[in-house]
Amino acid sequence: KRSSGSEELIVLLCTEGAGWIKIGRFTHQVHPGQLVMIPPHTPHTYGSSRTEPWTIWWCHIRGANLPDALAHFPHAASQPVITLRRPERVQGRLQDLLEGMERDLGQLLLEVNTGLATVLVGELIADRKHPERGEPLERAMHYLQQHVEQAISVPQVAQLVGLSSSHLTTLFRKATGTGVLAYHTSLKMELARQLLDTSSLSIAQIAKTVGYSDQFY
Repeated sequence: KRSSGSEELIVLLCTEGAGWIKIGRFTHQVHPGQLVMIPPHTPHTYGSSRTEPWTIWWCHIRGANLPDALAHFPHAASQPVITLRRPERVQGRLQDLLEGMERDLGQLLLEVNTGLATVLVGELIADRKHPERGEPLERAMHYLQQHVEQAISVPQVAQLVGLSSSHLTTLFRKATGTGVLAYHTSLKMELARQLLDTSSLSIAQIAKTVGYSDQFY
């Protein structure tokens, strides 16, 4: 319980179990895949379910750019619980930040962790802009995710979802800040990182899995 709130933005991600948060007169339930955002100086109380204790990832964030980021979440104080479309991505960013903070905190690593926190907030903003299921942009993203190992052209994806190449590119840039092919490359690299971390595959095998015939590339 924080009667005066916190000086920082509090970000809390539930991955298992359940919990709750109370802001003002209202209590909100929290379940797996949901994120709690508590703006600075917002009085609040939160806790775990007694029968189904939660597992949470959390951090506190402050900085000069924070007000601009919070502008993307105008109702955070009254509606603090967000159902994420891609909770695994946000959890990955939190894990990166935690691992960064566990190292020796020299100036360089502090700057790296600042960058990681910025990426985390950017991931939250991007998740809000992610399209609803069934929309052409969502179908295009899903297609790219399901064909990570292939070489894909923008006209090919655009025709698949019934849009022009230019319209699809505009939608991608508005939602992700990048183009169709750059987004596809980011999916390849994300899968490559996961395989490097969790499998015994060689670099050449991983490269082939994500669609690169040249392991050095």
